[in-house]
Amino acid sequence: MDSAVLPLALVILSLVIRSATLMIIPILNIIITILAEFLVMYPVALNMDVVSFTPSLMMSITIAMSIDYSLFLLSRFMEELSKGQPVEDAIVSMVHGAGHTILVSGGTLVCCFLGMLIFPMAMLQSVGIGASVTLFFAISVNLTLTPALLYSIGKELVFYQVST
Repeated sequence: MDSAVLPLALVILSLVIRSATLMIIPILNIIITILAEFLVMYPVALNMDVVSFTPSLMMSITIAMSIDYSLFLLSRFMEELSKGQPVEDAIVSMVHGAGHTILVSGGTLVCCFLGMLIFPMAMLQSVGIGASVTLFFAISVNLTLTPALLYSIGKELVFYQVST
């Protein structure tokens, strides 16, 4: 399922942000989130029974949230650039506006999935841990790596857009 959805979601994201250079960011966010979440879940899986569909759920959540968060952040960034904002100010506006939305909505989902730990069923607990770890890293990576990469490539991006 993820192999069919990921390319379609990336195409839609590229149509919205209209920058091939910026498409590197959501892909990096997805890769780093996957590496971090499975690194954390490996010791969990060694110490408790993890339901077989938990890794698939984690992958689906990673793709969905990373694309969604990238859409929020990058569309806000491009909107600020189109208003004539300097790159640094556009990044600050992006994180202040879209970052707040991501943090609140993602934090709510993390709390909801952590709520599954109160149930005495190992199946629900492993899904709750996997989903909350995934969301935590999706939020963290998107709110830190995206602004850092934009600070790094932002001026070149603006130059490239002006020259083309």
